Amino acid sequence: MYALIDANNFFVSCERVFRPDLADVPVLVLSNNDGCVVSRSNEVKAAGIPMGAPRFQIETKIKKFGVECFSSNFRLYGDLSDRLMRLIRAESGSNRQEIYSIDECFVWLDEMDEARLSVWARRLRGKISQGLGLPVSIGVAPSKTLAKLASEIIKSDPLNDGTLVLPPGDDERRAGSVREFPVGQVWGIGRATGAKLVEKKIDTAGKFMDMSREWVRANFGLGAAKTWAELHGTACIDQLEAMVSHRQILRSRSFGQAVTEKEQMQAAVSEFVTLAAEACRRMGARANMVTVFIRTSNFAPVNQLYGNSASVSLPMSSSNSGQLMSAAMRALGRVWQPGFAYKKAGVMLSGLEQENAWQPSLWLSAAAMQADERQSGLMKKVDQLNRRYGQRVVGAGWAGMSHHPKSKKIEQKWFSRATNRSPEYSTDWQHLQRVR
Repeated sequence: MYALIDANNFFVSCERVFRPDLADVPVLVLSNNDGCVVSRSNEVKAAGIPMGAPRFQIETKIKKFGVECFSSNFRLYGDLSDRLMRLIRAESGSNRQEIYSIDECFVWLDEMDEARLSVWARRLRGKISQGLGLPVSIGVAPSKTLAKLASEIIKSDPLNDGTLVLPPGDDERRAGSVREFPVGQVWGIGRATGAKLVEKKIDTAGKFMDMSREWVRANFGLGAAKTWAELHGTACIDQLEAMVSHRQILRSRSFGQAVTEKEQMQAAVSEFVTLAAEACRRMGARANMVTVFIRTSNFAPVNQLYGNSASVSLPMSSSNSGQLMSAAMRALGRVWQPGFAYKKAGVMLSGLEQENAWQPSLWLSAAAMQADERQSGLMKKVDQLNRRYGQRVVGAGWAGMSHHPKSKKIEQKWFSRATNRSPEYSTDWQHLQRVR
């Protein structure tokens, strides 16, 4: 059995943890540069404000419904995510948890009857609420796809207790809400596949399940066939498939101000590398290739338009921030062109492989292997220090310089605009909540 623990409206919920006065107030969180909606409270959803809507298009509704708007505060969200995952790990065991995203994780459970599974889910939900103040939905089922589907179904039930258990072989339960679930929203069904299924009049999970597995594989490939099997209660999606989408990690950002100096771009790229490397280590993976892309605004005059990318292959896979940063700087050197005003950049790590299953070169020396082990140990210590004392307490190269509070060497134009960012309540001593 698998449990999927999903924090509801996660960014909004993080803001409400330290602002209980917003419990019943419409709240939304905006993306980098306060551009688009990335998280909505249920009140905002009811007001008809869609996910991804640009702020300038919804100003009328914001004023009409009294919506509280926040700039993204990823340090706060990341810290509360880490606390959430550690609490779940303490309750279930580290070898049973598979982190899927910043606000979701799977937990493998021993076989229990429905009553005991329900008690376990309700108890865990209560501990998360008491310890962190975060509302979560918990779906439990014999496959990851069904567990995720159960967590989505329970969110739409206003009278639920936040948990839903789908026992093995319970076809009657699946004949209801599961079978009526829109096929395009089923985990593992991509947008293109969902559209093709709807064209064939297969618009619900139930109709998709009624097709034969052979037909599904012949028309939509192995991935869709695995989803079909998972909906029928057969677990066949492994950890790496669930955690690594297309076997790559992407970190990018639109800049608050245009970047024209290479030194500024180096600081930005190093930040993206650091974030991607941390994500890579959290997933227990190693990368074989680093790609850097930069581009100007799409609305710049034709003679000021420029965009390019470059990739650097590593001699052996790595999750070491320094090695990945060195490769990223080489890639940046290949694409950087002076005289342009850059508005966006990003870093992608690809060719991912699991840390416990990576294949070193046949010609790799014993000394090189020992050096790699030492570097891996160093990165673990760096991650521990940053988790304990706050993000970027220990940084590498340009990333460390750009975040140092006393550093004036780099003008941080590339930082995002954030006109209404909440304090970093849980990671900065200066931002501790004051009680009067």
